[in-house]
Amino acid sequence: HTPPTTRPHSHPAPPPPPPAPPPHTHPHPPPPHTHHTHAHTHTHTQQTHTPSTHTISAVHAMLCAQVQYMLDVLSLFDGAVVHAVAHSNLAARQTARERYYTFKQHYATIENLKQFFNFSFINAQRPVPEVTRDILAEFAYQGMFELAEETHDAISGRVPLMSAVRKHARQELIRRLDTYQTTSTQTFERVLQLLDEEIVPKIRRNAISGYVIARVSNERTPLFRDDEAVEMAHDILTERGFFVTVDTMREGGDDVHVFHINFERTVLRAATKTVSKQTA
Repeated sequence: HTPPTTRPHSHPAPPPPPPAPPPHTHPHPPPPHTHHTHAHTHTHTQQTHTPSTHTISAVHAMLCAQVQYMLDVLSLFDGAVVHAVAHSNLAARQTARERYYTFKQHYATIENLKQFFNFSFINAQRPVPEVTRDILAEFAYQGMFELAEETHDAISGRVPLMSAVRKHARQELIRRLDTYQTTSTQTFERVLQLLDEEIVPKIRRNAISGYVIARVSNERTPLFRDDEAVEMAHDILTERGFFVTVDTMREGGDDVHVFHINFERTVLRAATKTVSKQTA
């Protein structure tokens, strides 16, 4: 028989006789009113599946804190806080202040980045719609400095970047010189002799100015009818530290190779002033 739930202290009809009890157990069954403990436990277990008011409030507070944090990041400028929401989360505001403090600490570094990236600072102290408008305008302005994907692919596939050319320029120069010495030994020796006899004396005479123009015609120097010999002369002077460009032009039915050789010039006046001060 099920024990009564509304009147625990009533006396219903007695239950049927129980079986023989095992050793060391009480010979009589528990009274009917003791079943109230199990009923209470069952009710408590069912109540744990329903979220409490405290849990709902905690979730609501967490969501409000996240929203407030995003508003605070937009509203912080020069230490001033724009109170966009009346009930703000102090922890989120402190985080936003720390982020802005880091920004101020590295402001000089960010300014130096303008040498490499074109960008502008946006004042986030104004209303959110105005800040949003300026951000979109800045994105549109930045897009004017970028090539379309098709245009970029067409150019990069044929013309390398200057940085990529310079990166391996020294290695390529050494490789070419070693190849000249190994595979074109006689031509390489004749080019070295030509430079020693005709180009180097002009460089010595113009050591102060730091600039030399050397004209070599094919008629006078048949060696330079071979384009590889011209390239050898250019590479040898470059390896020695000179800045060399070579122009080939047609004059009177003959090809003339014009070497423009630049190097660091010698400053005499500064040296003279230093000697005069030491003498005085």
